[in-house]
Amino acid sequence: MKQPGAKRLTGLLRDTAVVLVVSAGLLLGLELALRVLWPQTLSGTSLEGEYFSQADDSLGMRYAPGAVWRFRHPEFTVVYHINPDGFRDSTTHPPEKPAGTTRVLLLGDSFTFGYGVDYDSIWPVLAEEELRRQGRAIELVKAGVEGMDTRTELVLLHRLFQRYQPDAVVVGFLVNDLYSNSPYGRVVAATPVREPGFRLQEHIPRLHLLILARRLVTASDAGYTLLYMGAPQRGEFLRVPRSAAAERSGGSRRTCCA
Repeated sequence: MKQPGAKRLTGLLRDTAVVLVVSAGLLLGLELALRVLWPQTLSGTSLEGEYFSQADDSLGMRYAPGAVWRFRHPEFTVVYHINPDGFRDSTTHPPEKPAGTTRVLLLGDSFTFGYGVDYDSIWPVLAEEELRRQGRAIELVKAGVEGMDTRTELVLLHRLFQRYQPDAVVVGFLVNDLYSNSPYGRVVAATPVREPGFRLQEHIPRLHLLILARRLVTASDAGYTLLYMGAPQRGEFLRVPRSAAAERSGGSRRTCCA
């Protein structure tokens, strides 16, 4: 005959197991429903060109010249047009710039590229239109590429400077560029390219419930700031005084990339 304490323990374990199984079933059902009814991942469809991106030994990834792709995400649907030079720019820029025109080479990552934003609304286009409205003869070479950091921006600068001969260079710099760098001159692993041809990291399987939860949290400025500052490496560079680790990292970046 079982003792009362043993019976209570058995009942507790049974109830716990039932709760865990039911909870797991509910989460699995919600996950499957999201994947079918409201996928939380990025999907791409080619309008022109077999691939949207190509492997690059120095940059890791670059855009396929002439590619036109439509990307769908729970937060946006946008079409990216890549010009013959391999950038999201409505025009190409010949080596000889028009007389009396100031040419600016703009480098940066997804923010400068205009991730998830229609071309007419990205900040490089808005800045160029405003400067022209003020009567300035300016030509902005929009060379933003998703996933760039200051090392790859420097690589791209060396690659593009002689081609475009800009009067000025502007870098769209973000804090994460500091700790995602690798030493300048090191060959980076090229991003594998496979169907449907956009960046491989979008193919990494992830729980759609977690993606949705993150989207809900970052929908507010407070939530976004909390997550952004919560990343240990990122926060180190945004706090004053900076930690010893941030100082060492910043120093190494200046040494390797100067």
